[in-house]
Amino acid sequence: MKIKDPRTELFWKVKNNNEYNALYESGIQDTSEIPRVYEFIKNLSYNTQYLEFLNNSIHEDIHAVVHTELIKTFVITGIGVIECILYYFLKKNGWHKINNYEDLFTTSSTKKLKNMDLKIETTIKKKLVDPVAMDMNFNSILRVSEKKDLLNQGGDHSVYATLNKLRKLRNKTHLFLIDEHNGHDLNNFNVPELNLMKETLKIVLYSKLFKLEDNTKNQLLDFLEPKSKELIV
Repeated sequence: MKIKDPRTELFWKVKNNNEYNALYESGIQDTSEIPRVYEFIKNLSYNTQYLEFLNNSIHEDIHAVVHTELIKTFVITGIGVIECILYYFLKKNGWHKINNYEDLFTTSSTKKLKNMDLKIETTIKKKLVDPVAMDMNFNSILRVSEKKDLLNQGGDHSVYATLNKLRKLRNKTHLFLIDEHNGHDLNNFNVPELNLMKETLKIVLYSKLFKLEDNTKNQLLDFLEPKSKELIV
């Protein structure tokens, strides 16, 4: 008889995707602003389930570099989940930026001023009968979320500053973005960054945006408990 390896069971054991669906369905419903809410919820559920899988993997006794890259993937995936959630609620509440004008054409000219070569551009715009939603990057989403206090923090804006820090870490998916000496992944993605991502996910998922009872959330999101120490290799 083949003996089961408990480490392998830990590695693969994740909760059923339907349990994550229930979490997101408690706050995200059909709205005319989001055309495909079912798929929207499924993407959130799949990625949260993947976060649980990554957490199990991170707790394994593995090579330091692999450990680092797993933390990086956890951070990138986690911030993607939060970005998706904030995007939905901005759209639902009508807080998404809109464009009232469309560009018709642009004229340009050059001029020399105090030994500087200048280029002057003039854009002619036409007012739209029906305004259209503008594309918003995560930085814009965070600014509006903070202004509206979407996460109901009661004047405590620290979570938005944390999200901005994590946003910059998420940008390191572009491997050429190196801001300082020794600014490689091994120095950017460690247990403190992992725990910061977990703490921020808990703030978002335990907020009033999702109506699931806290006891149920506790069981579902137990993988967001902080990691106590660095990997020893």
